Amino acid sequence: MGQFLTSMAGGISLLAIAAGSLHAQNNPKSCLADTIVVFDASGSMSTPTEGTERIDVARRAITDVMPELTANRKTGLLTYSGKFNGNSSARCGGISLRISPRADAGPDILAALTQIEPDGLTPLTAAVERAANELGQSGIILLITDGEENCGSDPCSLAQQFKASRKNLVVHVIGYMFGYGHARQVACLAEETGGLYVPVDTFDDLRAALQSIVRCKETS
Repeated sequence: MGQFLTSMAGGISLLAIAAGSLHAQNNPKSCLADTIVVFDASGSMSTPTEGTERIDVARRAITDVMPELTANRKTGLLTYSGKFNGNSSARCGGISLRISPRADAGPDILAALTQIEPDGLTPLTAAVERAANELGQSGIILLITDGEENCGSDPCSLAQQFKASRKNLVVHVIGYMFGYGHARQVACLAEETGGLYVPVDTFDDLRAALQSIVRCKETS
């Protein structure tokens, strides 16, 4: 049964990544929109995997794709929960726009990510809403999370609001080591906004998913 679930998860990831490549090809200019990475720094990101904490795996993957991510678009970073420079946030707090979308933001984004440690719960809905308010009516939100919303909000309701009033706002979601029982709760953020939901379990899968989502055929 475990092997079946692993195979099924891998199949879902591959299909989603293939869809991501198609999305970029069919919408070449949309991938140049201002982008905010929403990064989960909740306590579960300290869980060991592949010989290190989940947060370190995610940081490595982001580091690998950062040149492509920031090459032709303004990029920002928003984090939620976590300890930043050793200071803990509230259990459902710590939502902070670390870097506003701007050109050549890669080094500052990576520097900010190295300063945050996992802590707290997962207010991902409020974090995505905060990113959307920063972007306005259009842009791309790239959410990287290893858990479902557990601070009392409804991500699907937020996604429906985006669909109704912000038709040029796209949310992509990477569910890292997420578990498939609650996937629907965050997948709807992508589905309702024309984005992608990609479940991943390894560093290689995470990097491949990021590469597929950020790849942009339009360079001017």
